[in-house]
Amino acid sequence: MLILIIFLILAIIYKKEIKTIISFLFLGIVVMLLWDDLIIIALILSLVGFTAFLTLAIVALIKKDKTAKYKFLVSTLCLLIVAIGIMNDDSKSQPVEQTSRSTIESH
Repeated sequence: MLILIIFLILAIIYKKEIKTIISFLFLGIVVMLLWDDLIIIALILSLVGFTAFLTLAIVALIKKDKTAKYKFLVSTLCLLIVAIGIMNDDSKSQPVEQTSRSTIESH
């Protein structure tokens, strides 16, 4: 529900047209339904972005290009997104303790 409110506020700030508000609300519903998949996709894209921008930054540093600092910054931001995503992983792989009950009761 919070995601829908955020998308509604963004729609009102962006444009106050009804078509834009409906589009943002629809996008909010899609994000809300696919939230876990979007986090995984964002993590994968951030990891790919980190390796790509780190490679580009090293090449720019060797060529003494002035964009190396920017590329290192982008690769650091991508790595930060990956680290935050991994730390916030609330996977259900934690073991659940089950108490076993005997079906035979002694009197």
